[in-house]
Amino acid sequence: MSNAPTDGTVAVYARDLFFRAKIEAQVTRLGLRVVRGTPAPCAVVELTSPQQVALVRRLVDGGTPVLAFGSHVDADNLRAARAAGALAVPNARLDAELPAFLADPTAAGRRGPDGPAS
Repeated sequence: MSNAPTDGTVAVYARDLFFRAKIEAQVTRLGLRVVRGTPAPCAVVELTSPQQVALVRRLVDGGTPVLAFGSHVDADNLRAARAAGALAVPNARLDAELPAFLADPTAAGRRGPDGPAS
């Protein structure tokens, strides 16, 4: 059973055009639609600063499952996003984690950055 976004939309907050294009391609391939600046059943957030961590916190506090991604050298933002309740992964893990997140965003809290929680 799929728990994919109920209205078919995914909010994407990514400034890097390379990552945004990769995310949009996967979202579209799954028959979903990208939205920006509007609420959606789930969100993908690029972590480039503490402001994005604050965005992650607001989204999670509002009940929105979040997949956050960022540079592996920016461990502070990745840890902060995890502490806020997001599935937070380094950029290198985005391609591996995104399809499962989009298929069931509500499972994000049950998965660690390296796969399902035990």
